[in-house]
Amino acid sequence: MDYSEAVSEMREDISDPDEFGFEEYREQVRELGDLQKQVPVIHVAGTNGKGSVCNILYQILREAGYSVGLFTGPHLGELVERIEVDGELIEREEIADLYREIRNKDFSMFESLVIIAFKHYINQDVDIAVIETGCGGKRDATNIVEPEISAITNVGLDHSDILGGTIPEIAEEKAGIIKEGKPSVTQAEEPALSVIKEKALRKNSELSKPDGHVKKVNERPLEFSHKGKTFRPSVQGDYQEKNINLAVEALKRAENLEISAKDISEGLEELEVPGRMEVIRKDPELVLDGAHNLGGIKALSESIKKFDTVVFGCMEKKPYMEMLKILRPNADSFVLTLPDKNHAWRPSEEELDFEVVDDPVEAVDGAEGRTLVTGSLHLVGEIRGKF
Repeated sequence: MDYSEAVSEMREDISDPDEFGFEEYREQVRELGDLQKQVPVIHVAGTNGKGSVCNILYQILREAGYSVGLFTGPHLGELVERIEVDGELIEREEIADLYREIRNKDFSMFESLVIIAFKHYINQDVDIAVIETGCGGKRDATNIVEPEISAITNVGLDHSDILGGTIPEIAEEKAGIIKEGKPSVTQAEEPALSVIKEKALRKNSELSKPDGHVKKVNERPLEFSHKGKTFRPSVQGDYQEKNINLAVEALKRAENLEISAKDISEGLEELEVPGRMEVIRKDPELVLDGAHNLGGIKALSESIKKFDTVVFGCMEKKPYMEMLKILRPNADSFVLTLPDKNHAWRPSEEELDFEVVDDPVEAVDGAEGRTLVTGSLHLVGEIRGKF
């Protein structure tokens, strides 16, 4: 079995949650030896920012001299992007080899990737792994871990068909990553915060919120200060201030980690978060941001200067009209496109009075001036590989 065959087989194995639930998955993980218990973990959930927080944690820990595994998603280009150790992506051949060891299990694709990731981390003898949830928390396939600390970025309305239609319901799912006797941190606000506090209390988890360890001292270019040292992160976006502070709070609260102010500042200067305010062309500037829900679009809108053009595409279940309304002041013109032919929102030029170009590459190719591409990680991934 080669890599492409392994990926194809994993994609075919989509378990029905009604037929194969979380407890059945956990039992099969136990049969494999509970590999996840061999690796110290920082577990991160949240509606927005969890990918950025994971990358921030990963970079600072590496700067501090730790060997670190990273598990994030979704991938922007290729599946191997989801699993990384010390700056190196997992090899295609290793995914195929490790999948072959577990293919007899009734795992979904995401569940298989979680197990493959932990097998890889054990093989690489990592000191710690930073793990991003896929969706929610309580019933997420990553929630087999026993983390050193749990971090919840925020809670907003997204994936409501899976997680629930209200903020408290979604918060209950996210708070499911909080573990007995282990510390937890969050940036969530009310009404989600009360739900998370209650869960932390039940789990004897000491919950804290960041107290502004890192402060923004300049807008353009974006600069921060930490313990008297000013530094410029390689990623832009004012919304990163909250993400940075949550990550620093998590590192401060986690036991058995030695992190200095120098590790934090130098780690952030080297930080790269693919698809988040990522400049992939200088002249004219082409910027990619994977904001794909109301909270993400709002944070993006508040962080950016005005663009000449926004190329926007999203999935059909997203609140696209509200997202466009938020972005409207951020550009002189909009081009709407289809990030996924089967599941994308199909806009009408007559309905919106915006140009519609079905093919994303053609949409960006024809965009004039300084351009932002946003609305979908799928869209960002497609453009990232072509320009």
